[in-house]
Amino acid sequence: MQVLVVSDTHGRPDLLRRVLDRHKEITCLFFLGDLLNDLDAVRSDYPSHQFYCVAGNCDVFSTAPSTGEAVLDGVRLFFTHGHRYSVKYGLERLKREAASRRCTVILYGHTHCAYTAYEDGLLLVNPGSLSEPRDGYPGYAVITITDGEAIPTLMKRP
Repeated sequence: MQVLVVSDTHGRPDLLRRVLDRHKEITCLFFLGDLLNDLDAVRSDYPSHQFYCVAGNCDVFSTAPSTGEAVLDGVRLFFTHGHRYSVKYGLERLKREAASRRCTVILYGHTHCAYTAYEDGLLLVNPGSLSEPRDGYPGYAVITITDGEAIPTLMKRP
């Protein structure tokens, strides 16, 4: 199975739509906040998709949760925007939270910088920003989950 991971679209639902159209075979998307209105603008056009989402720091009027968990093909994922875990200053709080939930994959955004790493038995994935990157290119992530293992791929925006 494959999943899309997107964060920080900041008012560009067209970019989210481009990613979904580029990967028609992937019907599961994690949206990590900033701006949930972008997801709302495209959601009805993809009725067969499963959407997981959390609110970010710019989603101030949203009733969406700030964290979530999912189990996909035996892999436990913890997902959040990241601002409540101070991810711009380190990942220790985020890793402790995921470990306390017995999750092995962490999805987060907020920094606008793409990042993947295996640390302390955890896979960390930040897809970067689809619209306002701070690391040179706008992007997102595709995670392939097979036999209880998750393998991330950072992608450039189409």
